[in-house]
Amino acid sequence: MVDQLSPGLASQNMRIANRIAKGYALNRIRTIQDLFYATYGVTLEDNPRIAKDAPVITSTTGARNILYGAGLMAQIVVAANTFGALPKKPWQKSGYRAITAAGATTTMGTTEGTGTIATTVKPTIAAVDITPKVLHNSFDMSSTQVKLQGKDDVVTWEELQAYEQEEFKNRLSRGLHVDCTTVASTNVESIDRVTGATILATHSLIDATDEDIYGIDRSDSAGSWADAYVSDNSGTDRYIALSHLDTMLQNVEPYWKEGSRENKAIITGYDTALRIGQLLQSQLRYTKERVTMSVNGMKTAPGADAGFEVASFDGIPIIRDSNVIADTISRVYMLDLNHVWMGVLQPVTYLESEDYQAIDKFAREGVYYMETELVCDKFKAQGSLRDLK
Repeated sequence: MVDQLSPGLASQNMRIANRIAKGYALNRIRTIQDLFYATYGVTLEDNPRIAKDAPVITSTTGARNILYGAGLMAQIVVAANTFGALPKKPWQKSGYRAITAAGATTTMGTTEGTGTIATTVKPTIAAVDITPKVLHNSFDMSSTQVKLQGKDDVVTWEELQAYEQEEFKNRLSRGLHVDCTTVASTNVESIDRVTGATILATHSLIDATDEDIYGIDRSDSAGSWADAYVSDNSGTDRYIALSHLDTMLQNVEPYWKEGSRENKAIITGYDTALRIGQLLQSQLRYTKERVTMSVNGMKTAPGADAGFEVASFDGIPIIRDSNVIADTISRVYMLDLNHVWMGVLQPVTYLESEDYQAIDKFAREGVYYMETELVCDKFKAQGSLRDLK
């Protein structure tokens, strides 16, 4: 072994022989020097092949090149829970007629045999016009970057495309959570606007025209039929209480078909959902529901293995979304998904082009786009709770 490590070194061999003669044995291994000697027959100092002063390490220039590999790890929120919870229905017509007031609200008995037929009545009817909005999320990559794929460790087109798809859905969900003070314009209508009411202007929280939706003038007494239920505190935040949720449910539930809680949802932020859970934790009204999300919206799936589990309030699933508008904490929306949905004229579509002259750049360009609008055909079945802390 000594000859292999330092062949031809007679003086070194002599030192080794002397140490063995002095009883330097395996049972005296106490240090790394002893272990090295017992293994190789020489100490660290005796081995000229071990250099300790200039090792190659990871920071040595040119010694290491990090390969980042495939995948873009998003460090931002790209969830689109509200968009996922809302039903998606094909665009079949650009409006509807609404009965805004009953023809009569009195009883209708008459005397047998001699009673006359009362004067005819008719309900009040209004036409509601809805126009789809064009939404898109475009991105591009230089032709050079595209061609370097497979040759260098680069961000690939496929990775960028996969992320942009998620960002498209998140941006759509953000649009669904714009404050009611922001008129939709080219954006989709927001849930905050769908669940708005004249009371917000009365309390000076919005301008009178901010509450208008689908061309309906809510500020006009004739448009009050389009008011949703709103619980506010004139802009002063108050601690959320179970009574707020109970009162909202009490006001919207009469407009639900047969009072059924199927296909209903509470949408709020993670912070407010936590507060609700703390308030209800000891009560049977705070339970878990298993739900599924599809193009038909959100459905409860009791006992099924499919879907995922969410908390619920009085049997109504609570969907959390980080995009929900917050005062001190996030607002709360109670929605009847039978009467609010995404009307889809053009489903989410992906287009791609590498025609340099057409896109006027040496690049590959992609775009996700959709033609859609948030549609509500029964406002009083929807509710919102704001000014919370």
